[in-house]
Amino acid sequence: MKNDHPAGPLDFDVSRREMLKQAGLVSVGLAVTPVPGWPANWFKQEVTVVPFTDMANYRGASRMAQDLRELTSWLTPTEDFFSIGHYGTPEVDASAYRLQVTGLVERPITLTLDELKARPK
Repeated sequence: MKNDHPAGPLDFDVSRREMLKQAGLVSVGLAVTPVPGWPANWFKQEVTVVPFTDMANYRGASRMAQDLRELTSWLTPTEDFFSIGHYGTPEVDASAYRLQVTGLVERPITLTLDELKARPK
C-alpha cells in the first residue's frame, strides 16, 4: 500500500522481506567483526587463570555471598546452594495435602503427598 503524500528526503519504501534481509546481513557482519579481547582471547592456550586479588578479604558475621577466591569449578556443589526466605517456612499438613491435575487432560487425578513421594523419580 503506497502513501498518498508527496515523497520527501526520508521517504522510502522498504518491504518487510528486504528489511529482514538487511537485518540478517547486519547481524552476520557484527558476528564476524572482531572485538578486542572477546571471545578469541579466551581460547588461547598460553592464558593462565589469575586469582581475584583485588577483592577485599571480608569475613563479616553474616556472609551470604560466595567468596570468588574459593571457587575451584564453574559447577556449584549441592551442599553450597543456599536460599533466602523472607516470609518464613510454610507449615504443610502432609495428611491434608492434595495435588489436583485437572483441566485439558484426558484423566483428571488427585494425588496425596504420600502418593507423590511413592512415584518413580
